[in-house]
Amino acid sequence: MVRWLFIFGLISAFLSGSPRNNDPFIHAFANPADNPNLPRVLIIGDSISIGYTPLVRKLLKGEANVHRPATNCRWSEWGVTELTKWIGSGQWDVIHFNFGLWDWYGWKQGNKATPQSYAKNLQNIVKQLQATGASLIFGMTTPPCITKERSSKLMVSLDRANRFNQAARDVMNKNRVRINDLYSVIGNKRKVYQKGPDDVHYNQEGRKALANAVSLEIRRSIEQKDKPRKSILFIAGNTKHRHGIHEYRAGSILLADALNTSGLPIEAKVHWYGWPEDESIFDGVDACIIYADGGGEFGEKYEFLHQKVKAGMGIMFMHYGVHPTKEVGEKYYKQWIGGFYDDEFSVNPSWVAEMTPKAGHPVSRGLSKPFRAYDEFYYNLNFDKSCNHCYPLTTAIPTKQNMIRYGSSKFWNRQAEEKLGTPQALIWCKDPPEGARGAGFVGGHYHRNWAIDDYRTLILNTIAWVSGVEVPKGGVPSLPVSLKKLNENLNRPDNPEVVQLPTLDLLKQEPASLPLLGKDGRMAPRKKKNKSKPVLNQ
Repeated sequence: MVRWLFIFGLISAFLSGSPRNNDPFIHAFANPADNPNLPRVLIIGDSISIGYTPLVRKLLKGEANVHRPATNCRWSEWGVTELTKWIGSGQWDVIHFNFGLWDWYGWKQGNKATPQSYAKNLQNIVKQLQATGASLIFGMTTPPCITKERSSKLMVSLDRANRFNQAARDVMNKNRVRINDLYSVIGNKRKVYQKGPDDVHYNQEGRKALANAVSLEIRRSIEQKDKPRKSILFIAGNTKHRHGIHEYRAGSILLADALNTSGLPIEAKVHWYGWPEDESIFDGVDACIIYADGGGEFGEKYEFLHQKVKAGMGIMFMHYGVHPTKEVGEKYYKQWIGGFYDDEFSVNPSWVAEMTPKAGHPVSRGLSKPFRAYDEFYYNLNFDKSCNHCYPLTTAIPTKQNMIRYGSSKFWNRQAEEKLGTPQALIWCKDPPEGARGAGFVGGHYHRNWAIDDYRTLILNTIAWVSGVEVPKGGVPSLPVSLKKLNENLNRPDNPEVVQLPTLDLLKQEPASLPLLGKDGRMAPRKKKNKSKPVLNQ
């Protein structure tokens, strides 16, 4: 009798559906009955997303109706053909989507994906998704197996993964799609989170970590959906400086990624190496951040920027970006940001600065106390002293004890020496009661400093403030910068030298000797080092 009851139960479960299989908080394909008072969310993705979907539903219970296609969404080319079916006829408020692992490994693909074909497919997918009117979030593909994948016996290198992820990042930045950096969520914890070294899937802890990140981004997107988004454009220059220095492209992409994943109503994009040929890239831009040699060396295009600033576009220059020609500085920089680096008396020493943000100002949020960093911090700049709404946002005091290198002999002078021991502006601004905000930042010489959390937060806060975004109480959030992240998108990707994370030893360097000055009040030119072999005495 018991046996027959058991068999009857199995038949009933088969006919009616197992309660477990019908539970949306257990089974990914069991989409919930919609609460009409809650926003509708669609998750599109591979088996990794299948793994975290039920957990996301639990985390967003009472906040959103979370659906997904009842299938593994596989690779990007497959997504292009099946997307209409997955979207359906319903209205979506947020769509979180990802493709990548299948593209990397080539599972079941007749034509194996390349970074180029992947980018083309993603562009097609983004175009289709944007037509829904939903807020879009792209989940950056999680890391490959540590060893060869168990079913395909393939080994996907981190370099291949990075090239595909960079292709995806370029597409998303171009289309102003928010990026959820799930790759970094897993990061160096692959061994802890993955089910095994030959398995791309995740254990319970790994799925929880991903679900937390996905639900957080969805929640932020829901909160920001009806708020106007600020558009930020980085113009990153090229440079002749050595590896790890003046990495404008890599630094801009790192900061843009942080802004795009901050949950703030911001869409940041990066154009690198020269003035954009298509100037429509400036359309709708709320703030332009210029991180480049010689102030960008834009020539007649400074007038183009001037018209944009007059029309309300905020503007910020970083490091060598604050150093234009004197003519450009007097004509434009003083109007835009209130000052610039002047060859006549400004200096470029490298020193350990105790960076002190302006108390009570939005840029100081999340930074409860001063912090130290070693960088080439310019000072003694040419400021517009008649400007009533120009002021420092962050200061530090150069001294004989914290000065590690006095900079180029071309610039060091008596006036700069006399300012040792006095507060100097590392970040300053022009904050008019009406019109665009402007700011300048003298640091950003050493790329490694973007891995200093407080340093990065300070600049993210400043960029957000210049664009008109309300800076959160805890500052603009961003993930810690790993060694791998720091070495992405460098000017010379084939250079074998790894840009190392900053260490405390940098703050403990011995101070340099104060240079002797000539009658003209300037440092004498340094003697060039003789690189030839020494001649032995006969």
